[in-house]
Amino acid sequence: MSLDWNLSKIKNNKEVCWKNGLMKAETHELIYSTIAVGMGEITEKNWREFLSRLNCWEMVHGFNRTKPETVRDHIGLRTNVFPKESRTKFALKILAQLEKSECLRRAAEAMEIVEHVATDGAEITPELVAAAKDILSPSRPATGDAHPPRSSATH
Repeated sequence: MSLDWNLSKIKNNKEVCWKNGLMKAETHELIYSTIAVGMGEITEKNWREFLSRLNCWEMVHGFNRTKPETVRDHIGLRTNVFPKESRTKFALKILAQLEKSECLRRAAEAMEIVEHVATDGAEITPELVAAAKDILSPSRPATGDAHPPRSSATH
């Protein structure tokens, strides 16, 4: 399904949305953000919720936060993203994305163990296996320490 959009209801849309005949990046980003936040339009009534959802999504994915004036200036933007996603559904989607990013972080830590074995000539010891299992354990608290214990057999 295509993402259809309409900018005609945005106040001063020629100045807000376009520059030299090209769509401004912030307008383009907001159009596609309607999918991420589950809201097909920005209105006077909902622009704060749109911004809140967008900032939440941006924090999860490591993007710079969109400024309030950017969203406020785009009141009137409409897309074919409908019906509006409930707050509960949006929150559950964000939680799932957080879990996915946590899994990716843990996989990266496990890859450091593999690289340690491959590049340092370390033996696969019970300690290394235990460290890898610990990293991949869903109940493991995030520590940020991805370095496995060194084997006594490491040269």
